[in-house]
Amino acid sequence: MVEPAFYRMTDVSVTTGGRVFERPAARYLRRGADGVTVDAWVEVSSRAEREGDAIDESSVVKVHGLPAILTQSQPGVWELSWLEGGLLARIRAAGVDQAAVLPIAESTIVNAAVPELRLEAAPVGFEDTPTVADAPDDAPTTSYSWLPVDGRVGMFIDASARPNTGGHTLDTLQAISQQPTWGHTRIELDRPEVGKTPAWATSFPNEFGSLITITWIEGAFVLSVSGRADIEQLQAIAEGFAPADLDVAREFRQRVETAALELPLLDEATTPSGAKISIHTTGTGANVVCVQLPFRSCQYTTSESSLVGDEQTAVVESFTAEGRTWMIGWAEGEHTPQLVRNDRLDPITDTARGTAGTFFVVPDPDETAQFVFDPGDQETGPMFGGSFTPFGFEPLEALV
Repeated sequence: MVEPAFYRMTDVSVTTGGRVFERPAARYLRRGADGVTVDAWVEVSSRAEREGDAIDESSVVKVHGLPAILTQSQPGVWELSWLEGGLLARIRAAGVDQAAVLPIAESTIVNAAVPELRLEAAPVGFEDTPTVADAPDDAPTTSYSWLPVDGRVGMFIDASARPNTGGHTLDTLQAISQQPTWGHTRIELDRPEVGKTPAWATSFPNEFGSLITITWIEGAFVLSVSGRADIEQLQAIAEGFAPADLDVAREFRQRVETAALELPLLDEATTPSGAKISIHTTGTGANVVCVQLPFRSCQYTTSESSLVGDEQTAVVESFTAEGRTWMIGWAEGEHTPQLVRNDRLDPITDTARGTAGTFFVVPDPDETAQFVFDPGDQETGPMFGGSFTPFGFEPLEALV
């Protein structure tokens, strides 16, 4: 794998299970005058109705005579949802007027036998998208991260390969992620053992500078390389990116752990349960959390704000191993960490004071758990966690 020069690897992981990135959907594209550029798209999807799903019966918007909700989720993107045949049905569309969304929804058919929501044919002026390879249930998600060794402000590079659970094509990925201020360029990667591979290079600005992402599809996976670097450097990494070689990934992981422990120590302590925790810094506060439970692991906690020089004074990270999850927290100063469940505060008992701050450990938190470092923070912040296993998640198995 090609690594960026003058960067240090700060994370590597290979996991199975976990997040279902996106549910499959039928997608339709409309191309512009050049026959290539996508200027509009429609997405038709559904899932089984769940307890708590509700549509206001008084809604004046109707689909098949049933009440529906029509909203603009972001500029130019319409979302229409309704309940029918045991399904929560949804239409998303962009590049079309609000008035065009309802006729598309009216032409849908609910197949109760499957069950599914579908269209008999593509909307007028739109084209079907081809079927893509299904991702196996145990398909791994691979990710790597790098930061510059000289601490250059705002710079980072990430690479990932995830299962294409949404059944996307390269065109639908580009179209649905498009924003008015983003720039898109079609490029070609020369991938070893794959050959010439089409990809999209997307550039979008934010308050920290311009971020470039290169995205492509191979088999049942969506791959991407992103960062604040020049396109040539990112393309070289993309062309040499290996999605999931476990032996190599484990070697990289060992390298990350060793390098993290050599970083300057900010604080350390051992909690009553025996968890040994240390906080290390790359120069902007609490940038690395290392733990020794029955296993040893380190995680970088670099955020967008710390990348541009802001000091991190509080962190909460999750560590997964042997089928279990531990939440590890640290904050500068003396605190009384609390577990928040349904607005109820419970003191966290597995805590320790270091020389610079307060540590806590919570094993196997439930899916709604959130964490604060002091009573009252749930009103004023910061509050961490929440929705560790929301709908669409499965138990996570860390292979590296």
